[in-house]
This record gives sequence, structure tokens and C-alpha cells, in this order.
Amino acid sequence: MSGRKLIAEEIVDALRRHPACTFETLVADCSEFTWNQLFAEVERMRQLGALRLTPRGDGRYEIGLRRAEEVGEVGTAVSSAPPSL
Repeated sequence: MSGRKLIAEEIVDALRRHPACTFETLVADCSEFTWNQLFAEVERMRQLGALRLTPRGDGRYEIGLRRAEEVGEVGTAVSSAPPSL
């Protein structure tokens, strides 16, 4: 299993446990990864549309999965392997 897939799956699992959490909560919940690894993967997943970031107004953002009807798509996007050549 690739490292990126493992990190993405852990992030999705954590966000299912904590539907809207801060990055600090995510870091505490996924303590087997570094802050940098999690930040890079959250940004990658946000750009892919799998996550949403919502400003809290205090300079922080809540991280959450896309709407419930899109969660299945998140799982597919996160767990799919790159196409073979």
C-alpha cells in the first residue's frame, strides 16, 4: 500500500469520527503522521474536491468531508489506484 493512500484513508477515517474538526484535532487523531505529511495530503485532497475547508473566523479552518452525498465519491477517489499503462 502506498504511503499517500494510507494517509488519505486515515484522514477520511478521522473526519468520519470528527465530521468538522480543526487541523490540530486531525494532527492529534492521526499522530502516526507528521504535521507536514498531513498538511500536504489535506491540501492535495482539498484540490481534488474530496475535502472542504470552512473559515471559523479566528484564523482557523474547519476541515470536513464534502457533503454526505459526495462521500462515496471521496472513498472512490481516495482508494482508486492510478491507471496502468
